[in-house]
Amino acid sequence: MSTRDAAGAGTARVLLGRRFLAVWASQTLSTIGSTLSGIGIGIWVFLESGSAAWLGVLVAVANVPSVLVAPLVKHVDRVARRTVMIGGDVVAASGTVIALVLAITDRLELWHLAAAGFVGGIGTAFQSPAFQAAVPSLVEPAALDRANSLNQFGPALGIVLGPILATPLVAWFGLEAVLLVDVATFGVAVVTALVVPFGERPAASADDDGSWRVAVRFLTGPGRALLVLI
Repeated sequence: MSTRDAAGAGTARVLLGRRFLAVWASQTLSTIGSTLSGIGIGIWVFLESGSAAWLGVLVAVANVPSVLVAPLVKHVDRVARRTVMIGGDVVAASGTVIALVLAITDRLELWHLAAAGFVGGIGTAFQSPAFQAAVPSLVEPAALDRANSLNQFGPALGIVLGPILATPLVAWFGLEAVLLVDVATFGVAVVTALVVPFGERPAASADDDGSWRVAVRFLTGPGRALLVLI
């Protein structure tokens, strides 16, 4: 690497700053906890019910909210990103907390986990885009590409570590262990978002109204190649 390249890399590292790195680390930890919890729940459900159908139900129920609330996500730009992130994490964690309490008191049933997954999906559907929108408020413009790259790395890390950690935790300590880890990582994310100043910036004006019309217009026009891939 040349001296100029090294200096550029060093500048990028500085521009990311402690604020972004702290929020990113806490959000990545929370993502790992949620992935671990989701896989652990799947393992537990299959062991308890012996039914692969229940696994499909849990996955579907957890992902339906992202479709249902899509038209409402446009309101993220009208509220402080940090507020939406904290609110989304609190909502998502509430389902897990209730499931944990029911598991500890030995009253947990399969439908409870489905309900918890639905609630968690609602919180995540708002929290995730809010975090993406908050990144420009946490880094300088020159470091935005690197910050977005790290954001993509977080979920990928969860996909890798989730199965590795979830299976032994459920086998050794039961479902309560993965639920407790999920709640704890949610707590770290919320506390970090509360402590770190975001430096909110006004949202740029947008032409679309948050409906599906803009997406359909794009897919039937310049984005036709993407439609073919889909």
